[in-house]
Amino acid sequence: MREGFDNDEELAMYDLLLKDSFTSLEIKKIKKLAKVLLERIRDTLWSELPESYEDQLLNEYRRKIYEFVYTTYPAA
Repeated sequence: MREGFDNDEELAMYDLLLKDSFTSLEIKKIKKLAKVLLERIRDTLWSELPESYEDQLLNEYRRKIYEFVYTTYPAA
């Protein structure tokens, strides 16, 4: 996978966050963040949503958030 990511979602997060002017150290930091960002979103949803939300819906909400970010920022 391009840039050493495990899936397309990680790569998409990286592409959204990447700027041409980053140093190699900043790029490493962005790569690390891209690998955990969606998992952090899932964890936040799980811990912060009201208990009435079913656990199996968390992936659906994560997908909706991913799609929103991806379509809202098409230049990335």
